[in-house]
Amino acid sequence: MPKKIVEDMVKSNKREPSVFFSELAKATNKNLSGMTPQKTIPVGEVTPPLPQAPMQFEPMVQKAAIPTPVLLSKPIPPVQRPPAGRKLHPGAMLWTVAGLTVVILLFALSFLFSGATVTVKPKKVSLDLVSDFTANKDAVMPTLPFQLMAITADQTIDVPATSSTTESKKATGRVILYNAYSASPQNLLINTRLEAASNNKIYFTDTAVVIPGQTVKNGQKIPGQIEIAVTATEPGPEYNTDLTDFTIVGFKGTSKYTGYYGRSKTEITGGTSGLVNTITPEAATAAYTDVSTKLEKTLADRIRNELPEGFVLFDDALFITLDSKVPPTQSSEPAIPVTASGSAQAFIFKKTDLYQTIAKSLVPNFDELPVTIPNLDSLSFTLTNKATMNPKSVTSVSFTLGGQTNIVWDVASEEIIDSLLDKKKRDFESIMSTYKNIDSALVVLRPFWQTTFPSKREAIHVLLSE
Repeated sequence: MPKKIVEDMVKSNKREPSVFFSELAKATNKNLSGMTPQKTIPVGEVTPPLPQAPMQFEPMVQKAAIPTPVLLSKPIPPVQRPPAGRKLHPGAMLWTVAGLTVVILLFALSFLFSGATVTVKPKKVSLDLVSDFTANKDAVMPTLPFQLMAITADQTIDVPATSSTTESKKATGRVILYNAYSASPQNLLINTRLEAASNNKIYFTDTAVVIPGQTVKNGQKIPGQIEIAVTATEPGPEYNTDLTDFTIVGFKGTSKYTGYYGRSKTEITGGTSGLVNTITPEAATAAYTDVSTKLEKTLADRIRNELPEGFVLFDDALFITLDSKVPPTQSSEPAIPVTASGSAQAFIFKKTDLYQTIAKSLVPNFDELPVTIPNLDSLSFTLTNKATMNPKSVTSVSFTLGGQTNIVWDVASEEIIDSLLDKKKRDFESIMSTYKNIDSALVVLRPFWQTTFPSKREAIHVLLSE
């Protein structure tokens, strides 16, 4: 009899655990047999509706399942993975990254501080110098030139008066009269009036004189001249004056006024009127000696301090001259001013001219490249015939230089740097061999593996060695 499909289906009151739950039980070590079975509803039976209750929502709290330890009879072998997929320990990875960072940083810094240092030893010749030389004033090389440097100065000290008196005295002094007007001599009477340019005061000539006529020498007119004593027209200190020029009052308004003139030979001093403070002649002389010594040092210091850059001044090429005068012994002031006046002249040489002249004279086959003598200033210098020499008029001098010295060839650092830019290190020796003023040269490139010189000038440094 055919079966009725619906009726033949037998409904079980109990379901067996599925494979899934069996596996889950195995993993969680739970016993599923104690689970309450679900009621099976036969086919065709209507399930009664559940009583409706108000819907209530409760928060879902997910509880973490605590696994129950599983005892294994055998240890589980470690999982083997291929080496390519092996993961590094986090600490090892950190050190690896740090190491790579340091290497990259050092590599970058090596380029940041890259450069070249070239140490050069210049060519040098040692000499035991004792040689004579000649120089001409304002000459041009190869003739050794010298120049004349001159300054003037005065210095005063005040000497307190030791006594006083009442007197009236005229100032006196000496004047040189010149005839630049004619070749004929000019007669002047006694008491010829001279007017001083410094104070417009009038002075009388003490005697009658004849001014010689002018002469011609080498096509140049030379005025005739004569020295004469003069005295102030009135007493008083206002007639005292320093060195000044004079005109002859009697020639005013004529063509002779500018052709005849006078210039002070000495200061005009001694004019007093009323109360006069005095010192003894011995005190005046001692004060003048003291101030003269100070003035000599002042002149020497000044001319050295004002020496032009690049020139040398030797001690024996310096001339100091003090004006001759009688120091005053009286004044209307409480202290008597004692003044010394003088001048300094010096023969000075351009250092580079002396370097070349000495090298040409003493170095065989001198190549005429620029050289230096480091201790030039300290060499002994002796001027020939200095005692009879007038520094203001001399045009040629002879001198002797002596002492131990070195002639050192100049090294143009900038030129060397330019020749090395972007060049290969292997070409260094051949490049430096072209410099005839260098004995030897060494180079250090940074970083050490660099084989090419930098392309920037500031990255190459040239050092000079002894």
